[in-house]
Amino acid sequence: MKHFFCTYFLTFFCFLFVGSIAIVKGQWIEPSAADLEGAWEINVNQTYTFERSPIGFGNIKEFKLEKGRSSYLFFKEERNTVWISFEVPYDGKLLFEISPYQAEDDYDWMLFAQTDSLAKCLLNKSVTPIRSNNARNNKDIGAKTGIKDGFENLYEKPGPGVSYSSPLQVKEGDKYFLIVDNIYAEGKGFDLKIQVSPNALYDDSTFVYGVVKNKINQKPIIGDITLEDDSTAFIFQKITTDSSGKYRIKVPLYRPLNLTASAKNHLFNTEDFTIEESGEMEINFNLDSIGHNRSINLFNVHFPPNSDHILPSSFADLDRLLQFLIENQEWSAKIIGHSNSNVWANEKFLQKLSMKRAIAVKTYLIQNGVDEDRLSCIGMGGKRPLIKTNDANLGMKNLRVEIQLTRDNR
Repeated sequence: MKHFFCTYFLTFFCFLFVGSIAIVKGQWIEPSAADLEGAWEINVNQTYTFERSPIGFGNIKEFKLEKGRSSYLFFKEERNTVWISFEVPYDGKLLFEISPYQAEDDYDWMLFAQTDSLAKCLLNKSVTPIRSNNARNNKDIGAKTGIKDGFENLYEKPGPGVSYSSPLQVKEGDKYFLIVDNIYAEGKGFDLKIQVSPNALYDDSTFVYGVVKNKINQKPIIGDITLEDDSTAFIFQKITTDSSGKYRIKVPLYRPLNLTASAKNHLFNTEDFTIEESGEMEINFNLDSIGHNRSINLFNVHFPPNSDHILPSSFADLDRLLQFLIENQEWSAKIIGHSNSNVWANEKFLQKLSMKRAIAVKTYLIQNGVDEDRLSCIGMGGKRPLIKTNDANLGMKNLRVEIQLTRDNR
């Protein structure tokens, strides 16, 4: 049976206290994703939005209607499914939620550990899910289901029951398959949010404090302070400054962190830091009010070495930029890619690489609803370093994407 559905962007940036969620749009899932062997690979700590329900079960019906099989653990029968695979980036607690677009849809799911022999084990019925939930859809909560804090059941059978199963402790490098099934055809789709909350977030901690002010007049600003893990974009906490623009936030030691200040009618600002010993740190922010020809340096847009593939840890800053461009349609953005001035690398290679990275950012913004004619790209290579240093950590500031914002006053 034919099977397809697409992802759409929700035009706002979504924050959760327990994790950062980038919102992914515009990717078509191949019909093979209805089968295990074609599972769609996704990243944790992102929201994936599916405009329509899966249709059919693909080429292989991995779960046929069978007498004697436990409906407590397994689907009664596979109907309209998608297989999804993901890898755990760090030790922590796994949570996820499926949020249907209409309460009449009834999404069941099963979670399996990813092994080379899983397909064979499914056929010979020698494997059981780690978690599953086949409860009747609870319309009072919009038919949501998943894994959530506060629940102790590993599984839930069909019929009246709880809509969530208990959290799962996972380790870095663990891989899982999630199969999602809507028992009704022609559904209206769903959002999927898979999160991993890192373990031992605050075993060793201190505080960061400071004040947020307007850059020009130095008046205090009431705004948001967001603390994120630099390598994963996981949001530890989000707080609001007081009437004097002051804040104080608990932070873990020994972790690369990002602290972002944002406020209405101002451009956000992000500071990177790591605290290696106890003792409070002061970080103050001076935010530009929205005006002409403003620029933002996005230090937290990360790429693998010699690649233009955007890493998942980049989505927090990218989505803040995206939100600004969505809400301020009169603004255009010039995207400028920069690299280090590496004496061991060919200058033309660095220029080309920085251009490809700028284009990758442009592509992400276009895919998520920004008109292409509002965006342009330049690759500067290592010609304009912010810092001239032999320190590798300080030199990371040069590996950046600069955004020059211009308002069209026509």
